[in-house]
Amino acid sequence: MIKKMFILSFIGIFLISPAIASEAFIGKVIVVIDGDTVVVLKNNQQVKISVAGIDCSEKREPFGSNAKQALSDLIYRKEVYVQTVTVDRYQRLVAHLFFNGDNINKKMLANGSCFAYRKRLKDKSFILSEAKAQKAKLGLWALPEEQRIKPWKWRQMR
Repeated sequence: MIKKMFILSFIGIFLISPAIASEAFIGKVIVVIDGDTVVVLKNNQQVKISVAGIDCSEKREPFGSNAKQALSDLIYRKEVYVQTVTVDRYQRLVAHLFFNGDNINKKMLANGSCFAYRKRLKDKSFILSEAKAQKAKLGLWALPEEQRIKPWKWRQMR
C-alpha cells in the first residue's frame, strides 16, 4: 500500500510539474527578501520566487545589501509579469520577472548587482550581460577582487 502511494505521488509530481513550470501570471511584488528572492502577491496569495539565472551576494556578504536595494529599486511594489521556469528544492518558483517589457533578471546582471548562475543557465545572453557589467566595473565589479566572492562559494564557506 505504501509503495503504491509513493508511486502515485511520484507520478503526480511529474504530471503537475510541467504545468507549474510553464505557468505565467501577473502579481505585485510585496517583499524583496534579497537580491534574487522576492514575494509576489498572486490572487491574494503570497508566492515566493527565486529570480532565475542569477545569484546575488548573500545578506552578510559584501554587496548583499546593495543587490537587495537594486532589485527593490527595480520592482518593489510594482506589478510584474512572472514566467515560471521550475520549482526549486525549497518549493519556491524559479522565474523570469518582467516589468515594462524589461527582463529584470538580465537588468540585475547588466547593472552589476549579481553573478550569472551558470549551473542551470539556458539563456547565454545572461553571461554576456554579466561580462559587459564586469568590463564597465558596474556594481559589485567595482569592488576589490577579494570582496567579489561568488555567492555559491560564500555559502560553501559558511
